[in-house]
Amino acid sequence: MTDKDLPPANLRDERTPIDLEQRSKLREQVFGNLVEKLKPWLLEFGNWIFGGLIAFNLLIVATLINVGPVRPVLVVASAIFACVLPVNVLGLFSVKLVTDMNNLLIDDVVKQAFQEANVFDVEERFPTPAEKATVTKRRTDVGLRYSVRLAVLSAILTTLGIVAVLSYLAWWVAVIFFVMVILSLVIAMNIVGQLMRPETAVRKH
Repeated sequence: MTDKDLPPANLRDERTPIDLEQRSKLREQVFGNLVEKLKPWLLEFGNWIFGGLIAFNLLIVATLINVGPVRPVLVVASAIFACVLPVNVLGLFSVKLVTDMNNLLIDDVVKQAFQEANVFDVEERFPTPAEKATVTKRRTDVGLRYSVRLAVLSAILTTLGIVAVLSYLAWWVAVIFFVMVILSLVIAMNIVGQLMRPETAVRKH
């Protein structure tokens, strides 16, 4: 591309802030739509994550109990895994609760129970058919928000617990593990970024 093909400098300067703002809004809209589409998958994925973490933590805790308080670092590791286990259970509970409430249409079930009990003003106590989608969306958003926070907390505590256990063998083993965890996160983010890029953008590069 030559200088003749480029727009004037003053025109580029005038368009750049507007283009950046529009692109930012479009990216936010695309991300919001993508998350909305992936919510059912995210809830299902949360079941696998928390279920796997619970099984892993129980295995590690059982092993540490058999080893006993040989060294202080093992006691610290046991304390960390003892803290993270309730977090994983709570995360699994929140994901399952939101999924089951949406699948079972809990609002209709409770409404029917009120109607069978001849409670007055039942219609005013529950959302209308037009409002059900909004209620379901809000319930899913709340469940995902808490699940993500619990998953991050659980991942951090689990990593610290594994580092403490590995440091019992040798400090450099724990350092290698921690470095590989960070490297794996960076690679995973890069993979997701590459997969989520539009095909046209990939062809241009």
